[in-house]
Amino acid sequence: MTWNFKYGENLAFYKDLQERGLESPMDKMPAINQVEASYYNDFSVLGSERLNGMNIGSIPVTRVVQYANLEGVHDVELFKRIMLRLDCFYINMVLAEQKRKSKPKAKRS
Repeated sequence: MTWNFKYGENLAFYKDLQERGLESPMDKMPAINQVEASYYNDFSVLGSERLNGMNIGSIPVTRVVQYANLEGVHDVELFKRIMLRLDCFYINMVLAEQKRKSKPKAKRS
């Protein structure tokens, strides 16, 4: 998730660099297994349920449970815990990035 958060916005550009044989962040993209990919896909889908106001909001627990039931998830409790942890991690990344971008830049003398 951190790799995609950091580089995902420019993915087409990085793929192009890689195809031309140039160094690219794609060269260091972590491999994920099918289970991790499935959870990441589910988390991406649930991201559209996020409640946003003045700042980024979390995905409502009720939406996670509804989605799990809709998709026929066997262990809804485990799925819920995983999605909520991913959501917390994601929110912390977004807030850290917002804080980093809002810091005033030092003037060069």
